[in-house]
Amino acid sequence: MSTSDQPEAFVSVEQRPAGVGVRFLARLIDGIVAGITAYILLQIVGLGDDLVIFASVGILIVFSYFVILESTWGSTVGKKIFGLRVFDSSGGKPSMGSAALRNIFLAISAVPFVGPVIDFILRIVIAVTISQSSTKQGIHDRWAKTQVRRVS
Repeated sequence: MSTSDQPEAFVSVEQRPAGVGVRFLARLIDGIVAGITAYILLQIVGLGDDLVIFASVGILIVFSYFVILESTWGSTVGKKIFGLRVFDSSGGKPSMGSAALRNIFLAISAVPFVGPVIDFILRIVIAVTISQSSTKQGIHDRWAKTQVRRVS
C-alpha cells in the first residue's frame, strides 16, 4: 500500500506523525526498560545459566513488553516519555495482533548467529521507510496498519 493510499484516520490536525529521531529515542528507552525487566525476571526464575534459553526467553519478554503495552495503553514507557502513541487505522489503540505484527522483527534476533545481523538490517530498513514516508510509517507500521503520532 503506498503512502497516498493511507486511510484518512491517519491524518489529524492536533496529532502529527512521529519521525525517526524521536521514535529511536523512545525505542532506546524501551530497550533499556524492557531489557532490565527481562534480566530481573530471568534471574528470579533462575534461567541465567543457559545462554540460549536466557536469550530466547529474554527476547520473548521484550517482545511481550511492546505488544502488551502498545495494545493496552497505546504506548510504551519510552513513547509516553516523548508524547508518542501507536494508533490503528481507525484511530484507536492497536489490537494485540497488530501490536505483535508491528514488533515481530524483535524475534529475529533470537535466531542463532545470523539473528542479530538480520535484526540490525531490519532496523535500518524500518528507519529508512519511516523517514521516506510522508505519514512516517515504517514497513512494520504498514504491515500492521498502525501509525505512531505525537500526542502532546
